[in-house]
Amino acid sequence: MIRSGASSAIGIDLSPTMVRLAQSLSAEGGLSGRASFELGDGATAKLKKSDVVVLDAVLCCYPDFTSFVDNSASAAGRYYVFAVPDDARLLTRFMRLILPLQAVVFRRGSFRFFIHPTARIRSRLEGKGFRLVSKSSAGWIWSVFVFGATGAA
Repeated sequence: MIRSGASSAIGIDLSPTMVRLAQSLSAEGGLSGRASFELGDGATAKLKKSDVVVLDAVLCCYPDFTSFVDNSASAAGRYYVFAVPDDARLLTRFMRLILPLQAVVFRRGSFRFFIHPTARIRSRLEGKGFRLVSKSSAGWIWSVFVFGATGAA
């Protein structure tokens, strides 16, 4: 987004490894002064107001999407964008049936994958004054939703 005209960007991640990687890639790309990365939880962190909030494959790794959406939407000034496994798609509905097997497959780790009801996410954002601007498919299960704040151009 910075290369397309944004003046700055802030990234937040739960993983110290991902924060370090983002910082390194930012430095390699010459964006260090305009992009910053912090360790934090998007569901609970005090987020700075931004024109655009982007959640790229985040909600599917978070058990409680409501707190994440509520907190992150409060930071979105103009647009709120998220990519999720879309439960309206056939393959995603099948995947939801086999999700309980994660307890067996990932016994030792804490990672879990979630398919949240996209209609509930949409409704939550609409209740916060956002309206759907665009929805597009990305691959077999993913969809990208773009919401604009009421009155945003």
